[in-house]
Amino acid sequence: MARRVVTALRAGASYFDLGDAWNSFAPNQQLAANQHVLDTAIANRDTIRLPVPFTEIRPDTYTGAELRYLFQGVHRPR
Repeated sequence: MARRVVTALRAGASYFDLGDAWNSFAPNQQLAANQHVLDTAIANRDTIRLPVPFTEIRPDTYTGAELRYLFQGVHRPR
C-alpha cells in the first residue's frame, strides 16, 4: 500500500487513489485528475496533509507537481 494511503488511513483522512487504473492514464491526464481533486478539496475548505515532511518532497514526483500547482495559483498554505 502506498505510503500516502497509509498516512491517510492512520489519520482518518480521505485520499485519492485509482489503484491500477491510474497506470492507464497518460501523464497529463494523471496531473489533471490530481489538480481536480486538489481544487475540490480547496473548494470544500478541506485540510490537505502531506504524506511526508515538506523537505522530503522531490520535485520530480506527483506530490512535487501538486505543490507547484498549489503554489503557482491562488492557493496558499495556512
